[in-house]
Amino acid sequence: MPYLVRVTYPQGTFFKQSTTQADRLGTCEKYFVEPGTTFVALAVADAEQDRTYHYKVTFNDQFNNAGCPGYNTWYVYKDHVSVEETSQRLCLATVEVVNTTSGLNVRDRPDTSARIIRSLSNGTKVYAFGQGVNSDGFRWIQIKSSPSGNTEGWIATEYVKLLDVSS
Repeated sequence: MPYLVRVTYPQGTFFKQSTTQADRLGTCEKYFVEPGTTFVALAVADAEQDRTYHYKVTFNDQFNNAGCPGYNTWYVYKDHVSVEETSQRLCLATVEVVNTTSGLNVRDRPDTSARIIRSLSNGTKVYAFGQGVNSDGFRWIQIKSSPSGNTEGWIATEYVKLLDVSS
């Protein structure tokens, strides 16, 4: 079940690679986050070695400072964030249909033999949800026509361009 992690501390906070105080960490071991920023997290738990003060959070996306490796698991000071569990399937990205001559088929399953629900023309923007799936020689994503709409079906990712990633 996904979580929404929002930075509530007025000065912002650091995501860190350990529970060590941020001013003692190197540039690649911490990532500054502005106040009010919200992220989708796959998992949130008390940090094993520091249950009182920090969460260990695994995000959908990787974060990094320039020249540093990206990480999707970070520690964050509990008093600097709010965590909300949600049962909603959250929008992860906005994509645009490209490189299709006769339309991109939206299917009821991630498979080229699955029933076609509708077709999308070049330039159509849709919203991607959940995790991608490899099937039938393609990478597939679930899509909706609006962020709050019902799931419509599956499309092959080789025919879409990423426009925006939700955080």
